[in-house]
This record gives sequence, structure tokens and C-alpha cells, in this order.
Amino acid sequence: MKTLSEALALPGDGILCTSAIILDEKGRILLGLRHYKKKWEGELVLNSVWTTPGGRTDKGETVGDCLVREAKEETELDITPIEYWGEFPAARNIDTLHVFRCSFVGDVQNPEHEKFEHWGWFSFDEIPENFINPYVKEFLARKMN
Repeated sequence: MKTLSEALALPGDGILCTSAIILDEKGRILLGLRHYKKKWEGELVLNSVWTTPGGRTDKGETVGDCLVREAKEETELDITPIEYWGEFPAARNIDTLHVFRCSFVGDVQNPEHEKFEHWGWFSFDEIPENFINPYVKEFLARKMN
């Protein structure tokens, strides 16, 4: 497995994605209810899933830069990656998700109202069924319980 430094330095290529696992003082994970808009038979359909802060790397951006940028854009939190938790399949088959445990400073906000309904803190047992990534959820079960 890659070290924290190695994973953070990976160059962005449009298919590497990031996930910030942010835990509060009670050990609860920060999740946002995200709405993906899709066209289905001419109708606009919302697919709503719970997810961690994070996103897809831009070309020329490192995984670490993407992780910090996405968390700030989505939650207004300043994060610091403290542990690399690994590489997982992402939502799209061609993507790879890099997961980091992060410390944070600030209060959670929701500046991207068009994407996220709201953010909340969840114990592992409270993580909703429609959590976006079953591989990460399985991994969290081992780490958080």
C-alpha cells in the first residue's frame, strides 16, 4: 500500500477521485446528501446518495490538492490528511477512489446547495443505506466498529 505522502502526490488525471473521512470528537463521520441529476426517458431525475467530501482530480492537480480543494468547496472546512486508508473502486467503473482520514478546522457549511441538500454527522450504525460506495462502507465497518 502507498504511504500517505505517496498517495497525496499522485498526479490528477481525471479518473483519480478522493474521499475525506472526517470524524468529529464523538467518532461520527461527516456525510452529505448529494443529488445527481440525470435524464431518464426525457425526464429530469434526481438520484440522491450520501457521500463523504471529495471529488475527481483535475489534470495537473495532485490527489492531495484535490482532496483539500473539494472539502473546502463542499463544506468550508480546512482539512489535513493524517492517514491514507487505501484505494477503492469508485462510482464509475473507470475511476479509482483514494480514501484519507482527515482532521479538520472550522464549522461545516453547505456552500454548494445545488449539489448537496445538507451535511450531517453519523455514527457507523446510522450511515444511511444509500451511501454511495459499498466498498468504502465495508471498510468503514472494520475501522469504526
